[in-house]
Amino acid sequence: MKKAILAIGLTAVLFSCKKREENEFTATDNTGTTLVTGTITKQMLTITPNGSNNTTVNNMYVPAEGVIVTVRVKKYGNQGLYPAVSENQRPDGFDSYTATTDANGRYSITVKSNGLGVQAQITTNEFTGTKDTLVGTTVKTGLLNVYNSSSGSATLFKGVNQDVTRQINGNTLVSAPSAFNSGTAIITGTVGIDYIKKRTNFNLDTTLALAGATVYFEYDRDPITLQKKTYTATTDAQGKYTITVATPNQNVSGFNQNGKLWINDRAATLDTFTVANSRVTGRPGVYYGEDYTIGGVYSTAIKNANHIGYYTWNFQQD
Repeated sequence: MKKAILAIGLTAVLFSCKKREENEFTATDNTGTTLVTGTITKQMLTITPNGSNNTTVNNMYVPAEGVIVTVRVKKYGNQGLYPAVSENQRPDGFDSYTATTDANGRYSITVKSNGLGVQAQITTNEFTGTKDTLVGTTVKTGLLNVYNSSSGSATLFKGVNQDVTRQINGNTLVSAPSAFNSGTAIITGTVGIDYIKKRTNFNLDTTLALAGATVYFEYDRDPITLQKKTYTATTDAQGKYTITVATPNQNVSGFNQNGKLWINDRAATLDTFTVANSRVTGRPGVYYGEDYTIGGVYSTAIKNANHIGYYTWNFQQD
């Protein structure tokens, strides 16, 4: 009986020792997450009176929307996500995470980190935009600028949020020409529309001048704002139009000096003119718009006879 009790006791001791030994070698995962947030702003100018009949120009910063932010986290070696693994033995040495700023310039990225601290590189991509000016309470659109990429390092710890906020200055992408290097160009032409003209034994299309039609011209780059600019004109009783375009001089670099002329689709009936020239209203439908490019649009240029018309008609579906 004593032997049986002794055997049971030894078994319990061995089991207890084995259980403690297994617990001593249990591995724990030291990784977690870090929330990286921040605001990206871009440079803006302000003009304010200084009390001496003069003005002062200062900088302010406004939210930059649509900027890509990247967080690059080191994975192996010293200050890596897994420090026990040599970084020389693993080619995939970094994890990358991206986000895009919202209308308020804010971004938020959740990345993997650990309790010891991991090395991270936080970068904003280069982007372009206008450097505007605040005059009193009115915002004036400025010149197109390039806002260079920015980069900085941070040590991220799991469970500890990291705020990275950046203010980025712009560099003028294309300088606006001075008053001596700019002027105006003139574009003229007519708008016509095709109808059916009856003859004795057959029909022919006939093009008539169209009054009250809207003509559009989009210039590649306005010399003041350095952005595309769209002009409009309305045809007179003879279907004629004239558009005056602000342009750089011919020898100013950085401008394509061309633009697109077009008319939109037009809902109308396909009318017929009888032999006696009386007009008969036809079936309703749509005349398709037309467009083409005009080159060599610089100051003092006059681009005449740019005729455009409604020549293709399609009946309205019942």
